[in-house]
Amino acid sequence: MDRRFFTKATLGLIAGSMASQPIIAAPKTNDNIKGQKSESPIIPQNDEAEEQIKVIQSKRFYKHQGKNIEGKCTSLLFFADVHLVPAHLIKIRDFFNKHKKYIDDTIHLGDSVGDFYTGEFTLWDNFPKALNVIGNHDTDAGKNRRCALTDNQKYDIYFKKYISGWKVKQPENAESEGKCYWYKDYNKDLRVIGIDCMRLNDAQYKWFAETLDGAAKKNLKVIIVTHIPPHCNKAIECNFTSLDYLPSFKSNSDYYSKLISAVDAFISNGGTFVSWICGHNHHDSIMYTGTEKNKQLVIVMECATDFSWWTDAVHIPNTATETCWEIISVESISNVIKIARFGNNYDHYLRHKGTFCYDFKNHKVISQS
Repeated sequence: MDRRFFTKATLGLIAGSMASQPIIAAPKTNDNIKGQKSESPIIPQNDEAEEQIKVIQSKRFYKHQGKNIEGKCTSLLFFADVHLVPAHLIKIRDFFNKHKKYIDDTIHLGDSVGDFYTGEFTLWDNFPKALNVIGNHDTDAGKNRRCALTDNQKYDIYFKKYISGWKVKQPENAESEGKCYWYKDYNKDLRVIGIDCMRLNDAQYKWFAETLDGAAKKNLKVIIVTHIPPHCNKAIECNFTSLDYLPSFKSNSDYYSKLISAVDAFISNGGTFVSWICGHNHHDSIMYTGTEKNKQLVIVMECATDFSWWTDAVHIPNTATETCWEIISVESISNVIKIARFGNNYDHYLRHKGTFCYDFKNHKVISQS
């Protein structure tokens, strides 16, 4: 049996056994006898127990005691398309604060505004530490979609006030030239590259290629986060792939193809690519990109807003269905990417979207629940 196999049944057994136990005070030790206070362990119950287990197991790194091997694990909280709903952003923020011991960072995958930018943006004041990328709605400044924000306007609205707290690396002259893209390294193992898919040009492509090269020199794995997914031609059959909507996007510009080709070259030259992680579609999908030599995994997330007519699950305000988010974790040695869903985790076919584990080196599904 694959030791990495971790099912919902396993979670249920653990959670059930924890929930059935009373809270028991810690046994007395010599220190207790000397008059020092002992604290009772706080054991969460029912749904909270499963939540805690998923968070902690997501952060668990590969460890082989017999061979004295111990890896690292980077856990990132992702959410997409929050569409100007403060209550949902606050719920995700509170989840992060509750479990921040086990989460390295939080990243939003674009479309922070509603239908279009209306002249004011204070939503991110509720969670300023959450990293962000630009979505298509974030660039619109009018109902007819013809009034697009300039690069400098986008930077001033969505980045300028918050980006210093993100601790990311920006391209040269980012603020003066409105370059809304960045990268950040985690645990000397993983580089996350944030792309502005609404401004794919020579300057960004040059920066992107150099950033990939820098990751290769440091032997860092790479994740790319952006709003609109790249062109994909094959889906992985799993509970995290929509049965209703499977996009077949052709790249919205030649530059998307150039980005995919740059990643393909990175892999061919010995680099370790983990995944694209995207939003935009409002549906979950796990897919591969087009016809290049090396497979590139693409994870697309369901929206975090209560937008029910274009989603796999109904999202009703003020219920447990209203929003959703995921912890996506990358293990350094086992080359495994793990997805754990929180919030709304069933589609309308009653398929459970709980966890998904994938070997991104050998392109093999390990488990799902």
